[in-house]
Amino acid sequence: MQLLVPLATCWRRSLHAVPLVLCVPLLGCLQGPDPRLETPRATVETLLRANHLLPGQAGHVSSSMPTSRFGRMERASRPPPDIEAVALCFWDYDRDDPTSRAMGDFIVGMLASGQGRLEYNVGPRSAEAFVGNRPIHFIKTRRGWEIVLRDSVPEEIRNGLRRGRLVRHRLDERDMP
Repeated sequence: MQLLVPLATCWRRSLHAVPLVLCVPLLGCLQGPDPRLETPRATVETLLRANHLLPGQAGHVSSSMPTSRFGRMERASRPPPDIEAVALCFWDYDRDDPTSRAMGDFIVGMLASGQGRLEYNVGPRSAEAFVGNRPIHFIKTRRGWEIVLRDSVPEEIRNGLRRGRLVRHRLDERDMP
């Protein structure tokens, strides 16, 4: 009988620990959005920072310079982008797909050229940032506000990127022995 009382006491104490053990892994799900994606503006800043395009950053290029004047030479002197941070900013980005990376670069270029002149329209689950009359679309996810490439890159540019990728692929196959 003396053995049963301590076992019963241990059993009751362990039942109190079970909810705690089950709740600890869920704490990560209860966290708010990533601070880098907390607002559409924060997402834009994160994306530009990842590409070293915020004023005051090393390698920053003024968007007032004509693109043709700095082109490849300026890109070569800038540090490479933080791919993890870039991927974080897009909802439908595939870092292994050249078309997806090119669409991401297109958005980065639009945002860099519109720095300081972006206008935001934010709703409860979606938002837009306007560079002139061209919208960049965001959706609100568990991680925060993410850019939707499919809706932000104009269809004619998406199609051109896809065709260009297919043409390069075919040429590469023909050149192989």
